[in-house]
Amino acid sequence: IVETSPRLLDTIDDPEYLKTDEYALCKARCEDILRAFDSTNWTIVRPSIIYSNRCFKFGCLEANTVCYRALHNLPVVMPSEMLNKQTTLTWGGDAAKMIARLVLNKKAYGESFNIATAEHHTWREVAEIYSNHLGMRLMEISLTDYCHICNEKQVMYDRMFMRIMDNSKILNITGLSQADFKTLDKGLGGEMDANRNELSKIQMNIKQNACIDALCGIVSLPHGSVGTKIYYLKVRFPFLGFLISSAIRSINAIRSLIK
Repeated sequence: IVETSPRLLDTIDDPEYLKTDEYALCKARCEDILRAFDSTNWTIVRPSIIYSNRCFKFGCLEANTVCYRALHNLPVVMPSEMLNKQTTLTWGGDAAKMIARLVLNKKAYGESFNIATAEHHTWREVAEIYSNHLGMRLMEISLTDYCHICNEKQVMYDRMFMRIMDNSKILNITGLSQADFKTLDKGLGGEMDANRNELSKIQMNIKQNACIDALCGIVSLPHGSVGTKIYYLKVRFPFLGFLISSAIRSINAIRSLIK
């Protein structure tokens, strides 16, 4: 993907998607506003997927699902179709290096730049890094089931695309080289190792974890209040959730009559 590659806003023929303000669409629309100006005292940055000590992604899953489940010996899911897609993950520190050299750089005015490493991997290879550093267990599921637990539009119009980024333009203008960036294993693995204690305290995404548990046929009650546990059970067992909601409505109705 180079800076002149077609954007989703210009190529996707999906009326429902185009009505949304999903990140890819919102950003492209903002870029169009800048390009409509007479002046060019602006620079557009297009970051790849960024990871750091507070941001860990695996497909469409965030740290409060992927890291939580990995550290609690719970399987993490991804469809086989996505596991074979190429992706580009860039360390936040390297992204900062690139952006810092663009700020007030007049040679960058009126231009767009990929903020990315040139290194790319399949999600299956990324899974191996999570496994080596967090002990993540991978479970392959259907694409349909995955779309039920994640944002379907993000799945189909982002993670299911081949994301091999070309960063030659920004290297040329900043004087950086690919050798200045961390490899994925060193960067992603290092961040996980350095922040393992903090990651062990992370709070789960209750709804998403409950949905994944349902697909895996397991139960992993979250820590916390009774209300938190009830919410998990309502999502994990939809019929139970219906009964609980009905019971609560009945109790509230009785209380209203008594008053």
